[in-house]
Amino acid sequence: MLLGEAAESHCSGVRFGPEFCESKLPTVDILKTAYETITSQGKTFTYVTPRLSNRGIEQLKTHLVLLNERENVTVVVNDFGTLKILRDYPDLHPHLGRQLLRVPARTPWVETIMKDGDRFERKQLRSVFSSTSLDYPLTMEFFQRSGVKSVDVDWLYHFRSQFNSILELGFALAIHLNLVPVTVTRKCHEARFVGEIDPERCSMPCLKKAFLLKNEMFNVEMFLLGNVVFRIVETPKEQIKKLGESPMVDFVIDMNPLTGLDSRQKVDDFMRSLTS
Repeated sequence: MLLGEAAESHCSGVRFGPEFCESKLPTVDILKTAYETITSQGKTFTYVTPRLSNRGIEQLKTHLVLLNERENVTVVVNDFGTLKILRDYPDLHPHLGRQLLRVPARTPWVETIMKDGDRFERKQLRSVFSSTSLDYPLTMEFFQRSGVKSVDVDWLYHFRSQFNSILELGFALAIHLNLVPVTVTRKCHEARFVGEIDPERCSMPCLKKAFLLKNEMFNVEMFLLGNVVFRIVETPKEQIKKLGESPMVDFVIDMNPLTGLDSRQKVDDFMRSLTS
């Protein structure tokens, strides 16, 4: 349902696939249908992959064989094993996922920590929280040698100054709006909360609901969705408009219970709200 709604919206491209959960990897037939649904609407197709076990890697290989026969397919990579395998598929475009881009500022206590200490300490902390793994030349060169030309980033207050730095390195940006992953687990906490025991038979409650997590000491609200704890951040329109003028920048909108975006109308309305 969400796939069809996304494909018929006014977005320029649609992402399909599980960013965080291996149990959500689709079958080859479902993947084929998703590709045809998206591209038939004139949208670009991006396949999103999570961290994977050896079993997941074997399943992914069958997906890459299928996608390699299609045109203009980008694969979001959150696993070094996936990145290595993609070298055998030069027609697929690897895109660095958020889980392989190290960003300390994802911690929900950044704002609280930044208020402590003297001016010199705050300056040092700001430098730390604005850094990424791409600030190390060897890391940057490794990804570039692996064919990576674009990167997923989060909309983070202390990280926005690094957007231009990453662009100057030659990487295009895909900026996720609203939701920032704080931590990711291998086993799904939400499934366990609702009584799911066997991951192979998971009913995927994360498709319908999320849990609010409050920390009164730090005055922080977080949300559990599947095997990920997220926090919600604001996205100032003026800065989005400015960044959106660059042909090297795209924006990513999630359709899930946290964003409440579950129809093409809501997606279109949200996109219009960013530029109005």
